[in-house]
Amino acid sequence: MKIFKYSLLLFLAFFFFYTSGQNHPEIYINNAEKKALLGRLEHSGRMQSFIDDLNSELKPIVERHVSEPEWIISRLQMYWETRYERVYVNGMDFSHGEGSAPVPTVRFSGSRDWATDYLQPSLEDIIPYMDDERGLYLQNGIKENSPWEWINPSETGHIIERINREILNLAEDAAFLYWLKGDENYAVFASDILMKYIEGMYYRSHPKRWAMIEMPF
Repeated sequence: MKIFKYSLLLFLAFFFFYTSGQNHPEIYINNAEKKALLGRLEHSGRMQSFIDDLNSELKPIVERHVSEPEWIISRLQMYWETRYERVYVNGMDFSHGEGSAPVPTVRFSGSRDWATDYLQPSLEDIIPYMDDERGLYLQNGIKENSPWEWINPSETGHIIERINREILNLAEDAAFLYWLKGDENYAVFASDILMKYIEGMYYRSHPKRWAMIEMPF
């Protein structure tokens, strides 16, 4: 029953996140077509190679999740300590946050502008539960030897959302492989990521424009 709930929540949630706004929403495939898919896998080396490559990429990180369930979760870009409920933007850039939700909330993108001097770190290099008043700890890509620096989120371009997208894509692929192969470790991995993210989005409102109040002289 627990795994059934995992599967149902995962497919409903990914259907919402990845198909909103399309005229013809789709997921990989539905249950009615699963038997036919398995038959095609037996006769298509190309399809089987795709599944094998996907499984090879995910297996190490899914197995790590069994013994270190917080490792991948801690790499999500969230307001782990501040738990902002409201975020404000100044023009195209993040300004600040307010409020304190009962759970960690999803960190807002640094800017609508993709341009940045900083490099997106690998998941291994991300500081776990990174939520520091100094900002984000990233490598400066234009300085010699790319030193690590603490920088304001407004200088990070799309790095914050790209990190979260990378982790959510892992969860999406794990959910698909669970549906295909039935390995419960993949369901737990995907569900743990997705539920943490959805919970964090539920308690965080849409961004608001920050307008400085002009003081009379």
